[in-house]
Amino acid sequence: MDLSAAFDTVDQAIAIDRLKHGVGVKGTALGWFASFFRNRTFSVNIGNLSSSRAYITCGVPQGVKLGMHSVPVATACTLYHRFFQSAGLQVYEPYLVAMSAIYLAGKVEEQHMRTRDIINVCHRYMHVDSEPLELNSQFWELRDSVVQCELLILRQLNFQVSFQHPHKVPAQSRPSFLSQTDDDDADDDNIYLLHYLLSLKALLNRHAWSRTPISETAWALLKDSYHGPLCVEHAPQHLAVAVLYLALHTYGVEVPLGAVEWWQGTSPEFIQLSKL
Repeated sequence: MDLSAAFDTVDQAIAIDRLKHGVGVKGTALGWFASFFRNRTFSVNIGNLSSSRAYITCGVPQGVKLGMHSVPVATACTLYHRFFQSAGLQVYEPYLVAMSAIYLAGKVEEQHMRTRDIINVCHRYMHVDSEPLELNSQFWELRDSVVQCELLILRQLNFQVSFQHPHKVPAQSRPSFLSQTDDDDADDDNIYLLHYLLSLKALLNRHAWSRTPISETAWALLKDSYHGPLCVEHAPQHLAVAVLYLALHTYGVEVPLGAVEWWQGTSPEFIQLSKL
C-alpha cells in the first residue's frame, strides 16, 4: 500500500488539528504549516475563459516546490510510467528517469524548467538535511545524465510524448449530455474534468452537493492515480468517470436514475466501471 499517496486526501483542517494536539506542534511552527495549507485556490482555464476559483480543502498541491501546474505534473508521471512499461526498473535508475521526465514534461507542456532547479529539488527530497548541490563536477555529471536520459525516454517512446489527461479530454470524447458549442471545431482540448462535475452538480440536489466535497475528493483521487500506472492502463475519460464515481460512493451520494446510468452517458462503451 502506498501510504504516501493517502496524504493527498487528508482534510487540511484535520491535519492541522492533529499536528497541534497529536504531535504537539505549536506557535510559529504551527503557523507555518497553517499558512502553507490554507487559502490555496485553483481554477480551470479553457481558451480565454476561466472558471471561478475554489478553495483546496484537502491534500497538498503537487509540484509545489517547482511551481509545476497540474498538466505538466500529469505528463511527467505519464512519461515515467510509460517508460517503465517497456524498460526494467533493474536496468535504469528510477530517480534519474523521474528527473528527466519532469524536465521533458516542462518542454512538452510549455512550462520550461531549469535543470538546476529540478536537480536541486530532487536532491533535497532524497537527502533531506543536505545543502543544494554546488556547481562542481558532480552537478555537471548529473545534469548531463538528465539530458541523456531525456533522449533515452524520447527514443523509448518513439517521440510520442503528447498525452490526453482526465482533466483535459478532447472534444470527440464529450459526454452526450453536454451541449455543443461554437468553439468545438476551433479547439480539440476544451473538455475538462470540471465539465463532468458541473453536469453531475446539475443532476444532484443542491444541498447534497454543498455539504459533501465531491469535487475536492475527485481531484485528490485523480492525483493519487498518477502514483501508479493507472494513467497509462486506462483511457482518460474512464479515469475521470471512475474518480467521480468513487467520490460519490465514498459520501453515499446517489445520482437520480435516468434511462441509463450517468457514467454510461459520459462514455457509452464504458461498461465495467467497478473493475477500474
